Amino acid sequence: MCDLFHEIGAEAARTGQTLEVSKDDTFYGSRRGINMPFSYHGETAAVIGITGDPDEVRKYGYLARLSAACPVLRRAV
Repeated sequence: MCDLFHEIGAEAARTGQTLEVSKDDTFYGSRRGINMPFSYHGETAAVIGITGDPDEVRKYGYLARLSAACPVLRRAV
């Protein structure tokens, strides 16, 4: 069984800030990439993590966050 704890993902959830990792293994369970929290009603509902060069994958993080927001906001209507 693998360990699923992701230190930088937990920090992004705690702070509500997008965090980037530029080198693998800088944080426990983390690889280089971005971690973008998704908030709903002022609380972090999830963290979207995308592995890769942060400059390259950042745009996909924004797209994933928008895609995650659609079903959540649709249910709220």
